[in-house]
Amino acid sequence: MAGLATLAVVALSTLAVPTALAATGSVSGIVTGAPSNAPVAEVEVCLWPFEDANTKEHCAFSASDGRYEIANVDEGEYLVHFQPTREDENYVWGYYNPDHMWPPDHVTVGTGALTGIDKELEEGGSIEGQVIDEAGGEPLAGVTVCAGRGWEGQAPRCASTDADGRFDVFGLVNEEYRVEFSPEKSGLQYFGEYYDDQRIGNGYPAKLVKVTVGHVTTGINAALTPSAEIRGAVTAGTDLMPVSGMLVCIAPPSSFLGYSFDQERHCNRTNNSGTYAIRLIEKGEYKVAFSLELREYTHYLPPYKPEEDGYSTRFWDEQESLWEANVLPLGAPSVVTGIDAHFGPWPQASPPPSEPFLMPLATCSVPKLLGKTLKAAKKRVRRTDCGIGHVKLRTDVSKKTGRVVRQKPKAGKVKAAGTKITITLG
Repeated sequence: MAGLATLAVVALSTLAVPTALAATGSVSGIVTGAPSNAPVAEVEVCLWPFEDANTKEHCAFSASDGRYEIANVDEGEYLVHFQPTREDENYVWGYYNPDHMWPPDHVTVGTGALTGIDKELEEGGSIEGQVIDEAGGEPLAGVTVCAGRGWEGQAPRCASTDADGRFDVFGLVNEEYRVEFSPEKSGLQYFGEYYDDQRIGNGYPAKLVKVTVGHVTTGINAALTPSAEIRGAVTAGTDLMPVSGMLVCIAPPSSFLGYSFDQERHCNRTNNSGTYAIRLIEKGEYKVAFSLELREYTHYLPPYKPEEDGYSTRFWDEQESLWEANVLPLGAPSVVTGIDAHFGPWPQASPPPSEPFLMPLATCSVPKLLGKTLKAAKKRVRRTDCGIGHVKLRTDVSKKTGRVVRQKPKAGKVKAAGTKITITLG
């Protein structure tokens, strides 16, 4: 009998353990829009686990009749999130929340069908305006305009300008928005901006636009500055083999010899096909360098590492020195092609020069900016060899003073000339 019991235990232990059952729950409902209660299509409906509301797990889109169904849902408790996706409809996102309380209601999904999870989307606010060419005043079509609040997880609402340069961004809530104009997404040769007339990347804060639900905020216009782009190819040897990874830089002729080089240069590297493109260049006169040794022209600490592509620096058009280099005039908007370079045979390893030319390093002493207004801080920085970098707005205070409450680097530090000071306004 003991032997039979042992065999029975062994037999039971070798049975396969059943895997977890497939998810069989589902959630369905109808999405409508206020105030007409008409069905709304193309709304993304997602389930967010109640215990981890930062991760959406199951999603579906509403059909033309507003109906949706999310199938194969695991058992559990979820928040149901509704996100309109059409740019031409003025509805705002929301949760399934029939009691209109916060936090919103959660639903419990079992093994069967959970029906009647309906949502009436609320009407939103909107902004409208026009985008034109700053130089000639012509309307710009195809510019992407987005209104965002900068909150993590909240995607901005966007629209594209029409043939008259006009746009409407719908589905906004009662909030202040940063409006961004992005021409590069459509390949337009213009600099992007934030409203009102703040170029993207200049470190200055955007002017926020206040939106009210049910109303249209008008006059959110932009006049974009045209830019230039250059394109070319780098080859080597008699067989014109493409050279990849080579540094190409364009800068005004005078900046190659001054302390403004790092602020005024535009650089990129060639790709695997030996070609490159450099975008967002101001109109003007430039010189173009290939395999440039940045350490010979920069003033930042520590200096750049040497270029290790084995080639000596060349300038456009097939010149060996900065003095002989041709001047390249750029208009805007424009795309200039054929800015190429050709090098000789593949280089052999050679020792670096014993006394490389390094321009003397300049420094700046960081001034004290705490307590100053933005205007006063800029004026103080202009008296040094430093510069103003990003300007941030403190959002965790109810009463704003408009004065500097933080700065980085701190006052009294000695940095390389051209160092940008990041300030925070309270």
